[in-house]
Amino acid sequence: MTYWIFVFTTALISGLFFYTAIRKAAMRLTAFQVFGVVQMVMLFGYALSRFGILLEQRLQNGFWPPIGEWLNPQFHWYGAVLGVAVVWFCLLFIGYRNRQNVQVFFGVLAQTACIIFFFGKLGCFADGHGGCIGGPTQLAWGVTYSWGDAASAVPLHPAQLYSALGVLLLFLLLRFKIGVMWSTAAFFLLHSLTEFWLEFLKPMPRLFLGSLSLAHVTYLAVFVVGAVGAMTMVWQRKNLPQISPN
Repeated sequence: MTYWIFVFTTALISGLFFYTAIRKAAMRLTAFQVFGVVQMVMLFGYALSRFGILLEQRLQNGFWPPIGEWLNPQFHWYGAVLGVAVVWFCLLFIGYRNRQNVQVFFGVLAQTACIIFFFGKLGCFADGHGGCIGGPTQLAWGVTYSWGDAASAVPLHPAQLYSALGVLLLFLLLRFKIGVMWSTAAFFLLHSLTEFWLEFLKPMPRLFLGSLSLAHVTYLAVFVVGAVGAMTMVWQRKNLPQISPN
């Protein structure tokens, strides 16, 4: 029940922010075009998220789960981030003539994603979701969960709170320092680096090189997409008109 309260709060706050920020940016996109891009982002995000879960099970168990597992609503955050990164990168080229709109739209979306991650991670912590917990720690702020499927008799890293703090700081940086045009590239670069190191605190299956999880590999892919996308934007910048930084 607690988690769904956070889901509702997240949807309300992030939806209002996205709507007002898009209006403020005065994008030259119709409501139909905005709706289409949002649906594309959701589809790719969900598809790559589900594929990540199935691939992880394949690497662990040696066989693919039943095809019906694609319909399971469970998802990994890192898979969704990679899905959005792929859509953004493709649209930088496909929508070349409307690249300013693409950058503004995804810049607002990146800032909105920080809000979604912030409340989402708080919801995972409040619900005691086992998929987001950290490993054992001797630190004073270690959490001994007595709720949810994360219940443990030993103190654990509150990895969800680390992530929530990280995206809160990232939101402030994107919103008030970097600006909407470069928010997407900065989000993928900085968020992927932060989450990459936080993954070492989590008891995830180490499937690559003895110490890397599938999340590690995925965040490396997100970082590469963000870096190449940023270089592409620099290359295109000479033809972009100036707009308000926020």
